[in-house]
Amino acid sequence: MSIFNPVDLLGLIKGADLATAVVSGVVGLLSVILANAIAYLAYRRTHRFEDKTDAVLRKLLKLKWVQRKFGTIQTFVPLEDSKLREALLRAGAIRLTGPEHRNGEQWGFLKDHRSRVFKDKPSDARAR
Repeated sequence: MSIFNPVDLLGLIKGADLATAVVSGVVGLLSVILANAIAYLAYRRTHRFEDKTDAVLRKLLKLKWVQRKFGTIQTFVPLEDSKLREALLRAGAIRLTGPEHRNGEQWGFLKDHRSRVFKDKPSDARAR
């Protein structure tokens, strides 16, 4: 004699009525909606700090100066060096290098420094 009786699936299906099917469908839909809402709120909570950091960096780089020293940015956003560089890249900034930036690492938006990053090709008279 077996302790566990196998469930007769066909018997269950034949015995089910419309009300049972509707209730189980509604309960399933509500559980999916609730699970997605909880997952969305958890995602927003974990990424809220990153979003606010990006917003602060964008405002800081849009103010009076087109480029800022890394040390100046770090006084306003006190993160570790590597984390701050990642946040700057997420915000759309680039690190500016060259002989004119000898007094420290400087950062600015790509859109403001496009001519420094991408050099125009010289026009070729034969291509016309």
